[in-house]
Amino acid sequence: MQKGFSLIEVIIVVALVGVLATGALPRIADTLANQELQTAAVNLAADIRSMQQLAMNANGDNSPLYTLRFSRDEHGSYYIIHNGRHAIKTVYLSRFVQVTGEPDYIMFSNKGAPRRGQKIELKSIRHRYFLYIYIAGATGRVRVSANGNTDEKDY
Repeated sequence: MQKGFSLIEVIIVVALVGVLATGALPRIADTLANQELQTAAVNLAADIRSMQQLAMNANGDNSPLYTLRFSRDEHGSYYIIHNGRHAIKTVYLSRFVQVTGEPDYIMFSNKGAPRRGQKIELKSIRHRYFLYIYIAGATGRVRVSANGNTDEKDY
């Protein structure tokens, strides 16, 4: 009595695994695209909050101390600049995440509030998912939302 599998049994198993993998790949790609977008949004919101805290801890007048400037190139990056002189942090987003929407930059003064309220839109190029980062003008509150409406619950 021989032990092992015949060639036909191995071919059938490989074919079944291939069919199952073909059905699972689109779901895996959707999940990865959504995760890339959420990671980029949460990290950008954290950097905005960090920049806001740095501005509030700095001594000085009410002039803008920290600026977050978006690069509109193909790499999708942003820079945190101190006193308009040098970048203290550079972040490169995933090549599948794009910053769209209104702001080219965000400024905070030493009171921690931005010059005006802003909405930053992040778009997943792979599957056209969107996430929004809102910065309240009066309070400087930063939040991430899955909806373009300001009434949507936070993440």
